[in-house]
Amino acid sequence: MDKMFEPGVEYYASFGDINHTTSFDKQDHKIGPVIEGKIGHVNYSSGVLFGLSDSAHDTTAKLNLEYEF
Repeated sequence: MDKMFEPGVEYYASFGDINHTTSFDKQDHKIGPVIEGKIGHVNYSSGVLFGLSDSAHDTTAKLNLEYEF
């Protein structure tokens, strides 16, 4: 596989207080496609996440950059 471009799917969740039962729609759940890769000394991860529950934002953009030296 090409190290410059690797597609994937990410899922994020916030289940709330561990001591109390919280319904799904009051929790923060999102999922979406991402691309990851490495160009020279820079690792990147970028994607768009879509809210699955009522408490989650409709869309969330993510971008992570890491420079290795």
